[in-house]
Amino acid sequence: MKKKLFAIFGPIITALIALGICASIEPKDSPRVLEKASSSMSQSLLTGQVLKNKVLEDREYVPFFGSSELNRFDLAHPSVLAKKYHRGYTPFLIGSAGTQSLTQYTIMSSATKEIGNKRKIVFIISPQWFTKGGVESQYFDHWYSAVQVYSWLKQNSDKKQFTREDRYYAQRLLSFSVVNSSSRLSGYLKSIKENEPLSKSSQMRIVATYERLVREDRLFGHIGINSNLGKINKYAKELPKQYNYPEISRLADYYGKKGTSNNDLGIANSFYTTRLQGNVKRYRGTQKSYDYRYSKEYSDFELVLNHLADMKSDVLFVITPVNTKWSQVTGLSQSMMRESAKKIKYQLNSQGFNNVVNFVDKGGSPYFMTDTIHIGWQGWLQLDRYVKPFLESPYKKTNYKINPYFYTEEWQNKDPNTLK
Repeated sequence: MKKKLFAIFGPIITALIALGICASIEPKDSPRVLEKASSSMSQSLLTGQVLKNKVLEDREYVPFFGSSELNRFDLAHPSVLAKKYHRGYTPFLIGSAGTQSLTQYTIMSSATKEIGNKRKIVFIISPQWFTKGGVESQYFDHWYSAVQVYSWLKQNSDKKQFTREDRYYAQRLLSFSVVNSSSRLSGYLKSIKENEPLSKSSQMRIVATYERLVREDRLFGHIGINSNLGKINKYAKELPKQYNYPEISRLADYYGKKGTSNNDLGIANSFYTTRLQGNVKRYRGTQKSYDYRYSKEYSDFELVLNHLADMKSDVLFVITPVNTKWSQVTGLSQSMMRESAKKIKYQLNSQGFNNVVNFVDKGGSPYFMTDTIHIGWQGWLQLDRYVKPFLESPYKKTNYKINPYFYTEEWQNKDPNTLK
């Protein structure tokens, strides 16, 4: 009898349990999920399409493009200050270790509609991106997103003539094995690189592939979205109830001093203990030959500028420093760093991007850095003195003049000392 009853009602009970479980799962576009995603920086989020773009649709979320510094949370981190003082904006942290210009351009181009329409953006530039060959394959491959590349293809596939931006991007994509592993994709990109229009059948296949990848992303793209809200709330509790710059600066000094107490390099205790203690001598002189003045990255960066100009974005650019005490150990040239920053600024200013904060000489300021290359306590607080007024002021009309010269090898190898 029991078996008969279970045969009748078992499926119904199972369905009700499943329905209850589904009802308990938070909707993917709920305010809580969007807030969680804004500080996640997880791979599935940043290489995805659906959830990332859903966050960007909400004008409360301000894109903060950068790399690994975004993951260095403390009491003056942009996400912490915005949360504590209810500033009316929430940073959407777009970046992690290895997300350089080429990846950032891919992310931007897959959210043209959402980021566009005259939006404010903060873009943090690390001089160490500008190595000779630009982004390393291991980093590009890690952040490679087929759905985002196909989004870009879908937007541009019907062109009769491809722009310099299009052709350069296709050329750079073709230099990575992860892209060339797909003969069909590499075929599309080779046509674009050679400025050859794509056939109607190719255009249809691109749309079909893109739609399939979006369906997959809609199903699985939210998986693995970690949350940093706990860290943000924890640090927010350490701040005074009302924003008070001198008081927060005092706290930044206090925690900076406390947090670097086991070494004389101004490096966070945990970083020093796990990465450097007992090994500092091994690093002496290892970066004497490093040179960030000549790099493919300058042209990859131009892709970003080209796209920001097309979207009429109002952008605050920030050039970060390297820990001066650490560079004295490794032999990294501070004069070379200044010349690299000069070249970056020239590329920005000559095209109308004039809102630039250059911190390259701040690497020796007390508690400005949290480790060898990332800003921390005072660094974040000093940055806030630019970010807060920028984001709280009205959108500023842009007047950009993109110069294709910055895509050339001549510019990549240009000596910054020759720039006026």
